[in-house]
Amino acid sequence: RGLALLKLAGLGGTPLVVDMGNGAAGKVRKGDSGKGELGAAYKHGMQIEFRGDFYQTLDYMRALEDLKEGFFWDKVTFDVQDYPDSVTTLTLYTLSLNPDWIRI
Repeated sequence: RGLALLKLAGLGGTPLVVDMGNGAAGKVRKGDSGKGELGAAYKHGMQIEFRGDFYQTLDYMRALEDLKEGFFWDKVTFDVQDYPDSVTTLTLYTLSLNPDWIRI
């Protein structure tokens, strides 16, 4: 509540582990396809920029951490523009076997 979205940007998918030439690095088994297929794991990034006060920002970040879907933080910037308003930029990542999973 009380936050204004300023920017939402997808950072694309990048391989979680780079293949070092032996053909096996970064490979994981896909779900339950039953075919034994191999696929690469990808790290998908998203950058969210929004305006609000400290407590609104804190509530939003706590709500994100309570989500069942897994993600990890990379960077958080909190810039007070005109007290009590601030601009916060969050850079988050999640994992998938699909290289095109997040498209923004």
